[in-house]
Amino acid sequence: NPYHMVKPFHNSPKCDWESPESWLKTLDNVKDLFNLKESALVAMAKLFLKDDAGTWFETTFYKHQPPTWEEFKLAFTARFCETREDALDRLARCSQAHGESVANYADRFRSDMQKGGREEDYSLRRQFCDGLHDQLRLWILMADGGLEGKSLNDLIRRAQELERNAGSY
Repeated sequence: NPYHMVKPFHNSPKCDWESPESWLKTLDNVKDLFNLKESALVAMAKLFLKDDAGTWFETTFYKHQPPTWEEFKLAFTARFCETREDALDRLARCSQAHGESVANYADRFRSDMQKGGREEDYSLRRQFCDGLHDQLRLWILMADGGLEGKSLNDLIRRAQELERNAGSY
C-alpha cells in the first residue's frame, strides 16, 4: 500500500488499511481495548511501519527518547495524512481518464469533494461535466438540456446511461 504500513490485524472490517487516518484510529482502539501503555503502542506502531515509513520513523525520532503516542500521531499525520487542501487541489484537476468508467471517475470526484469539505453546487456540477470525456460532456450539456435542475447524482446517472448505451469513450 502507498503508506508502507503492515496490516497488523488481517481481515479487520473496521479498518481501511490504505488510509493512514484509519490505521491510527485502529491503533488507538487497540490501545484502549488492551489498556496498553503509550510506549508499548508506539513500539507496536513502529513494528508495523516498513520501507519509507520505517525510514521516516528512524530519521524523525533517532535522537529522541521514543515519542509519546500523541507526538507520534502528530508527526505521522503531518507526514502521511492527506490535508483538505490536497483533496481540493486534486478535485480541481479531476477528470475522467482515457478508458476510465464514469462510475470510477464519479467515485474519485465525490471522494475528493467530501475530503475537501465541498458541498454540491452549480460550479461543482459544471466541473464534473467538464471532466467527462468530450462526447459525454457534449451530450449532457447540449442534447440533454444542460445542468439546470439536475443534481450531481442525476448527472452521474445520465453519464453512466450514455456510457452503457454508446460503449466506452
